[in-house]
Amino acid sequence: MACALALLASGCTGLVSDFSQPVAIEFVTSQGAALSVEEQDTLVVGVRVRDAAGDTVPGAPVRVVSLTPDTLGVDSARHFGLIGLRAGPGRVIAISGSLQSNPLAVTVQAAADSLVAAGPTVDTVPAGDSVSAPLVVALLDFHTTRGDTVGLTSRPVSFALTLPVFDSLPAATATLGNDSLSAVVLTTFGPPAGSASVVARQPGTGSRPDSVVVQASATRANGTTVPGSPVRFVIHFQ
Repeated sequence: MACALALLASGCTGLVSDFSQPVAIEFVTSQGAALSVEEQDTLVVGVRVRDAAGDTVPGAPVRVVSLTPDTLGVDSARHFGLIGLRAGPGRVIAISGSLQSNPLAVTVQAAADSLVAAGPTVDTVPAGDSVSAPLVVALLDFHTTRGDTVGLTSRPVSFALTLPVFDSLPAATATLGNDSLSAVVLTTFGPPAGSASVVARQPGTGSRPDSVVVQASATRANGTTVPGSPVRFVIHFQ
């Protein structure tokens, strides 16, 4: 029964008559089975030791060991924090006395190090036209391949029309290309690699703004802002 109690990874001994004896060790996380952490970030996991009755053994000595120290490190001072060192597959095990868990798999993802403009940040739309040139940014990683800059794909970038400020979409005299005031766009393989873009549009009738400002920003998995955000674009309508 104790073996079946493991949530993500567990190890157990044979049957015992003393139900207070530790027989299983398991990892406990809030992410489910598909665990991931970005480079330079930390994923905190829990480790639980169970006795033969299925109860947690308080104060049981536990240590976590990385089986892939090049990609995944361990910071035991942070309640078993798993540190993303380099993009790639990682595995750790938990040990308590003679108990050893099954390996826990953690994918280390490349971290976004910078958001940059990948084209002009100022555009002039000629009279008679209503759509700007693409406003392009690139989300870049400097660490996965040492010495190289890598564009990250399938990552979200948020674009927002920040000036003029409109109370609602029906009141807007300019929108983005999706006919809204904001958009989330996934970065692509390019060219350039890791790029995402929108256009600014003004309506064919009614009030026409002289210029608009669009800002692009991105965040990492831990919620911190990617350096370079926001990237600011200014579009002038003639």
